[in-house]
Amino acid sequence: MDVTSDSVSQTYMKPFESIIVLLGASGAGKTALAMRFFESRWDNTDYAHSLDICWRSFRVLNNYTCFIEALIVHEHESDVLTARNNYLRERGAFLLVYSVTSRVTFERLEEFRQSALHGSHPTTPLMIVVGTKFDCTEAEREVSEAEGAEFAANIGCPFVETSAKTSHNVESAFVELVRELLERSPPVVPTPPRKRGRSRKRCVIM
Repeated sequence: MDVTSDSVSQTYMKPFESIIVLLGASGAGKTALAMRFFESRWDNTDYAHSLDICWRSFRVLNNYTCFIEALIVHEHESDVLTARNNYLRERGAFLLVYSVTSRVTFERLEEFRQSALHGSHPTTPLMIVVGTKFDCTEAEREVSEAEGAEFAANIGCPFVETSAKTSHNVESAFVELVRELLERSPPVVPTPPRKRGRSRKRCVIM
C-alpha cells in the first residue's frame, strides 16, 4: 500500500488542542448549546444555576485531528479571568451567547466581551456572537437577527443564530472557531521517522 509523506506525518502528530469558553448571562442557553454539540442531544432543563461544566470531543478539521474542549463558567468576572489564564493561552476562543427571547441577556454581551478581553496574554482572543433559541416564535423573540448582526459587526466578530433544540447552526458555531484557531496557530507537521534497514556485517580478512 502506497503511503504518502503527508499521511505518515499526520500519524505522528499530536491532536490540535483548542479551548472554547461559553460566556453569557444565566438563561442564555450556554449549556444546551454545548450539550447539543458534544452529546447530540437536547432537553428543556433549566441550567441557570448549574456548576461549571466541561465537555471534550474530537473532530477532524482541515485534515487535522482536533481535540475540542468547551468550558462554561459562572458569570463572575474572576471566574472568566481564571479560565482565560489557565486554559486559553494561544489556542482558546469565546462564544458570546445570548438568547433571542431575552433582551436582558443580549444587553449584557458587552459586559462579557470586556471580561474576555482582560488578562495578561497579548493575543486578542477569537470570539463569535451566538444567538440561541432560533426556533422560537415571533411572539417570543425579543432581539431581532439584525440587532445581533449589528452588535457582532461593531466588535468585528462573526455572528450566527442557533437552536440547540433543532441543532440549527450549532455545529458551525463551534467548528468555525476551531478552524480560525487552526489558522492562527497551525500545527507543526513533524518529520516522520526514517525506516532503518538491516545492518550488514562486514567480513574482514585478516
